[in-house]
Amino acid sequence: MKVSKEEYESLRNEIITLEEVQRNVWLHMYVIFCSLFVLGLQWSYYLFLVVYVVIIPFQCVYNDYWWSISKISTYIRIFYEEENKNMNWESFHVHSIFREYYNKKRKNIVDQIRFSGSVFLGILSTGFFCGYTLKNTYYKGVFNLGLLDVLLIILSVLLLLAIIIINKTYSNKVYSELEDVTRGYKKYVDEISKNA
Repeated sequence: MKVSKEEYESLRNEIITLEEVQRNVWLHMYVIFCSLFVLGLQWSYYLFLVVYVVIIPFQCVYNDYWWSISKISTYIRIFYEEENKNMNWESFHVHSIFREYYNKKRKNIVDQIRFSGSVFLGILSTGFFCGYTLKNTYYKGVFNLGLLDVLLIILSVLLLLAIIIINKTYSNKVYSELEDVTRGYKKYVDEISKNA
């Protein structure tokens, strides 16, 4: 396959741009979350539920950028780097040596928070919401939970589960079939160019 250096550089620049936008989305999610969380501590613990209105959409947008970066990276690796041994940056990301290092690195708390940030934020929100609800309904050794309190606690737990599912689904989506689909497309392109 004839290598177009301009296309290769354009795709690499697109990844760099998407990574920067992804970092901004992540940063905005944390800033808005922290603002609502602090207001929840000061004003009303019901704001601990409102943070999910921020966390869920921001995590979905973050995941979409992650998907785009992975798609471009896989395309570069399969269409360019496999046939051109002097190009190997994206191939490095899937090499066993790097994967082993990367998996060890992801075990530290900083990377856990970065990669699963919305889950940690959800755990904080649900934990504080449930804690404040129980504290405010505790009277003379008895919890006087009303139906609304119980329903809101259930809602909070369901929203936390939604965040966990969103992250897990995207993690599986990005890594499960992307390479096979891209290799199938390369085979299709190669067959068309042979017949042309």
